[in-house]
Amino acid sequence: MKVLMILPSLPYPPDSGGKVRMFNLIKNLSDEHKISLLCYMGLGDDAQYIPYLLKYCEDVRVVHRRSIRSIQNFFLAMFSKYPFLVVMRGFSHSTEKKILEIVRMKKPDLIHVETFYVSQPILKIKNHFKIPLLLAKHNIESLVYERYFRTRKNLFLRLLGYLDTYKMKKYEIEVCKHFDSFTLVSENDLRTFKKLIPGLNSNSYVIPNGVDLSYFDGKVDHSIENKQPTLLFVGTFAFVGNIDALLYFYRYSFPIVQRKIPNVKLYIVGSRPPKRIERLSSDSVVVTGYVEDLREYLTMCDVFIVPLRAGSGTRLKILEAMAMRKPVVSTSIGTEGIGAVPGRDAIIADTREEFAEEVVKLLKNKKLRARIGSNGKRLVETKYNWEPIAKKLSQVYQETVEKFALKRKKERVRVK
Repeated sequence: MKVLMILPSLPYPPDSGGKVRMFNLIKNLSDEHKISLLCYMGLGDDAQYIPYLLKYCEDVRVVHRRSIRSIQNFFLAMFSKYPFLVVMRGFSHSTEKKILEIVRMKKPDLIHVETFYVSQPILKIKNHFKIPLLLAKHNIESLVYERYFRTRKNLFLRLLGYLDTYKMKKYEIEVCKHFDSFTLVSENDLRTFKKLIPGLNSNSYVIPNGVDLSYFDGKVDHSIENKQPTLLFVGTFAFVGNIDALLYFYRYSFPIVQRKIPNVKLYIVGSRPPKRIERLSSDSVVVTGYVEDLREYLTMCDVFIVPLRAGSGTRLKILEAMAMRKPVVSTSIGTEGIGAVPGRDAIIADTREEFAEEVVKLLKNKKLRARIGSNGKRLVETKYNWEPIAKKLSQVYQETVEKFALKRKKERVRVK
């Protein structure tokens, strides 16, 4: 099958959750499907990675989005019906033109749009062709924003956030009416999606996140020696929820851990750390920025922490930590959608005091760490292997195309 994928970013290098997901799906789908990509890129992004994607894709093209700080973005987000996430991707005629060029040249059987906030160009031109459209949702975006702004103390910021969340929810509902099928990453997100948009149940499928078990196998040699109790936080800081989670842990839970285990060390790994994160560096805190091989840090850590207070979907970093047999301490939101049994596959703690106490308990108990780590490994081996996940998505492609053809046939009969 010929598939055109429209993505919010170039899915290489796989250094964030969305990129990891798309790169692994593309890699596993490429034997069965001919894939063309159209990807959004920031003005400063480097296109040197396109050759890596051409190993698995027939064609890779990019469109540049405006700077996040663009005044045009601000005014459009404030005075139009569109939420900021949608505005940031732009409404350029050149993007619409590129899509039409690819459609005419490649003649795809299906168009796969990754995230609702890059769908505007395809909706503007969908009447120019008759091709089934699939929308893949990594999160329920309006829920992510609602949870995030609920934690803000600044009243003005909270009001702006609620306004954007309202517009996002309204736009999510409007967009979904134009698609033929949908994929979500968990049963939990599917239930929320059905409540948000009733009537789309038969066209909605769960395609979970996964982990490369051959890569994250726990057997990697590492050069960093772990000589003291070590915590690891991982997350791209382009997502504000990760900034909030890390600062919340550092301010309220980490001091409790330090009082009980004075020589504890916290590693903060993730691309684009802002200044306020970089300033946390000290004898007990290491801020690495982007790292080439996350496995080195996973190998040396004792406990993997996920203190998220905002988010939706599922966290790939948790699956990677579990694949490396690392015990995870997370909030309920952090493990949402993964199906981890609290106390068996991961430790769940939702207050800052409880979170700190559970971290301390694990750091002091090697047998408990080994048990939780082994159970987490078993969970990902059973449910989160990319190969069968990609096969399931391939089946969804086939069903979508068949249902679309049947729908078109019925429409032609009615016209006659």
